[in-house]
Amino acid sequence: MEKLIAELKEAQEDYEKAIQAESIARSRRTDALNKLNQAQREVDKAVEALKKMAPGDSDWRRAERTGMGTSPVINRAA
Repeated sequence: MEKLIAELKEAQEDYEKAIQAESIARSRRTDALNKLNQAQREVDKAVEALKKMAPGDSDWRRAERTGMGTSPVINRAA
């Protein structure tokens, strides 16, 4: 019986450690996701600034004026 109680105690301790590790991992994942999202927002801002510097008759500026997105033009005749 002593051995079974010791094994049960060890299993409970392992389980509690796993719960703690899971919590730490979840927190690290959230931190990493927040960092990723911030980097993406910075890239979005930089791209928007770049688009505003584009010539007035370019797709980027036309899309800005019309509210329509840009799509690549494919030259099928080539």
